[in-house]
Amino acid sequence: MSKYSDENGHSFWVCQKCQYRAKVPSNVFKHIERVHLDLSYHCNICGSTFRSKTNLATHYKKHLDV
Repeated sequence: MSKYSDENGHSFWVCQKCQYRAKVPSNVFKHIERVHLDLSYHCNICGSTFRSKTNLATHYKKHLDV
């Protein structure tokens, strides 16, 4: 991941594998996690599997609302 600036001085971060761009680095990290890494996150309550930590965290909230 690298930081660049366009001709207007706007900064953005770029994925080195596919040139995906985002204004904040956390969005590029999430993109890399979802698209380029073969990671999975498992719910220790029901065993469901998710491709990102964010989706797992959203899922956990459903268990708490029950």
